Parts: sequence; structure tokens; C-alpha cells
Amino acid sequence: MNRKVQKFQHEIIRKLNQQGGELDIFTLCCEYHQNERVLVKKALACLEAENRVNINYGQVTQVL
Repeated sequence: MNRKVQKFQHEIIRKLNQQGGELDIFTLCCEYHQNERVLVKKALACLEAENRVNINYGQVTQVL
């Protein structure tokens, strides 16, 4: 897996922990430049495939 994607995975998990386990995807993506948003979306897809997060209606929630 790409190191940049892994970096964003760790960043997303860190932000989820800070926010109590829930994030808004739009707000999350607005924090990054357009090129980085693609990596954020890939990181989210990988985390969802690994059953570490759930993505529903624009919200990311952490799986405990």
C-alpha cells in the first residue's frame, strides 16, 4: 500500500479519536488540497474494507 495512503489512514483514525468516533467527510476533505483529497478517499475506502470504519450518509464512524 502507498505510504501516503497509510499516512492519511493514521490521520483519519487520530481525528476520529479526537472527535469521539465520528467525522463528517465533507469537513474532512475540505482540510486538504484537491490532490490530497483523492488520497483521503482512498484511505477511507481502505479503512472501510478493513472494517475499521463505517461510512454512511457522509459520516465516518469508527468501528470499535
